[in-house]
Parts: sequence; structure tokens; C-alpha cells
Amino acid sequence: MSTKKAISTSFVAIFILIITQIIAQSIASMFVIIKIPTGICNIIAGIIYAGLTYLILKMFISKIIKLPTSDFGMPKFAIKIRWILIAVLLPFVIKGSYLLIFNGKYVSSNMNGNQMFNTLSAGVAFTGIAAGFVEEMVFRGVILNALKKRWNIKVAVIVPSMLFGIVHVLGQDFSIGSCLLVIIAGTMVG
Repeated sequence: MSTKKAISTSFVAIFILIITQIIAQSIASMFVIIKIPTGICNIIAGIIYAGLTYLILKMFISKIIKLPTSDFGMPKFAIKIRWILIAVLLPFVIKGSYLLIFNGKYVSSNMNGNQMFNTLSAGVAFTGIAAGFVEEMVFRGVILNALKKRWNIKVAVIVPSMLFGIVHVLGQDFSIGSCLLVIIAGTMVG
């Protein structure tokens, strides 16, 4: 893969991430207008975001890049029960461990059931599951593999990780120190 193609593929993948997020949130907002509960709309937005991104990336890779999607970390879609169980149990294990290890006190949010559902559905369905799924496809799938095809695995791991950190700084009102911390943390986990 040429340098130009690797870089343009990376930028297109990030552009797809942005556009599909806007589309998903716009469609979900239309459902709010017709009085669908906000919590349900958050779940709909998450499904649309992840599904639409997957479909557009798949078309982009197969039709424009003309390579199999499996070359970009997107093998044939399959759901494994083991990973669903881990995804469901892991937050409980972490929260339980945290409660056992650290002292603290319970603070009520004073939210009613509807507000709690709206907040949790946005946090879990859209921000937790859909955004994580999309970010993995884009940064660890398309960008990492495009850069690996052009350069080497070191470049392919470091550059998308730094981009991941930088993307999480954009639009935030952070100090310089906070920006650096977010970029470093994003690089470490990205």
C-alpha cells in the first residue's frame, strides 16, 4: 500500500466515524420528536452508529480499497456467547472489587427512574458499546492495518494510538496539561 493510500484510508476512516455518529444522533433525535422515550432513542442511536459504521467501512474497504475486510481486522461478523458474558460480567467484577478495596460513601444522584434510564442508556448503549465498537474498527482495524501494510507494526500501533488520544481532546475545554494527559492515556489504551 502506498503512503498516500495508507494516509488517505486513515483519514477516510475517521471521517466515516464522524459522519456516522452525526447521522445516528440525527436519526435518534427525530425519534425524540415523535415522542419515543429518550432512553430508547439512545439505544437506537447506538445500534445505528455501530451498524452504519460497520456497513460503510465494509463497503469502503471492499469497493474502494479493493481488499478483503478481514485484512483490516473486520472478519466475518460473528457473536460469541463467551464475549457477551465477559462484557456483561466485567463491569460488575470491577465495581465489586472497587467497593471492596476502597472506602467511600454512597451518594444518591436524586434521579427518577426515567432520568436514570436515559443516562444509563446513553452511557451503556451509545458511549460504552457503540462508540467502543466503532473506535476499535476505525483505530485498531482500518488505521492500524493500513499503516501496517505501508510501514511496520511499531508505526501501526503507535500512530493510531496517538490519534485515538488526540481525537478525545478535540472540542474539549482542557488545559495544556490535561490535553497531554488525555493524549498520553489515549495512546496507552488506544
